[in-house]
Amino acid sequence: MKTALALLLLASLGIAEEQKEEQKVVAPDNGPTAAKRIKSITWDLQNQQLSWVVEDGTSKDGKFTAASETRYEISPKDRAMSVQGQKRAFTQDEAEWLQHVLNVITMYCAESVVWWLDGDKPDQGSPNKTSPQDKAPEQPASKPTRVRVLNPQPNGMPALARAAAAN
Repeated sequence: MKTALALLLLASLGIAEEQKEEQKVVAPDNGPTAAKRIKSITWDLQNQQLSWVVEDGTSKDGKFTAASETRYEISPKDRAMSVQGQKRAFTQDEAEWLQHVLNVITMYCAESVVWWLDGDKPDQGSPNKTSPQDKAPEQPASKPTRVRVLNPQPNGMPALARAAAAN
């Protein structure tokens, strides 16, 4: 009985608080707002380290003005992320998922180089470029090009990542 009464009291307080918040009117502020933006991302394949730089600044009227920047580093091999001297560990599942994503990007880059080296080199100054739809389909190469990945594929990835990859 005490539990039911406590739940009823908490529910009524929650409803009263929601109604109070709905009645507040906030005047629009046209001043700059604090914002962050990713400036660059680097995947160091040799050291198995992903790093990126985030700019802190302000945004006003769709324009970003940077004031400072912070470098983030993450290593799936070490299962750790570091920022400004602080280091935090993460799970093996997360490390495997991150490694899988980075392997996909690495393979994409390697295959893009092969495609570029094997592909047509159109005249970039020509105004009469043909679109990919206008070209006749190319015949497959007589022998496949093999690209070796130095990092093994993870055994699995988190369910959320599998769901995202499926879409």
